[in-house]
Amino acid sequence: MTWLMRRKTLAGAAALFLVTAGVAVQGGRQAPPKAEDAPPPTARDLARQQLELADQAVDVTRRLVEAGRANASDGTLLLWERRRLEALRKTGAGKAEMIAALEKYIESMKHLEAIAEARRERALTTSLEVYDARFQRLEGEIWLNEEKAR
Repeated sequence: MTWLMRRKTLAGAAALFLVTAGVAVQGGRQAPPKAEDAPPPTARDLARQQLELADQAVDVTRRLVEAGRANASDGTLLLWERRRLEALRKTGAGKAEMIAALEKYIESMKHLEAIAEARRERALTTSLEVYDARFQRLEGEIWLNEEKAR
């Protein structure tokens, strides 16, 4: 009879061990956090995403203009360049970073102006495209001067 009681006790202990081990293994496997558990993105996080998109759009648009597949004066490049500057400001960029971005903007507008001038010389566009690019460059220089004065 003692042998039978020992077997029952061992069987009970083994069952208890298996249940405990199963619970421990299951407890270690936590479900991945749900999307609603993640903290919402901050305004700066969203602005950084905007900045990345604007950078990509500027690059694509610039290549299209350089290849002659887009008109420099249709405003697309200018729109994305301005969006880029706005997003950069929303990220909390400091004065030095904004000045560098504005200098880059001015260089971009100079490049656009040169493309427009070359297209005008080949009679592929009118002087209005050149004027538009030049106006945008001058506006960028005004913004740069204003930023430096802050």
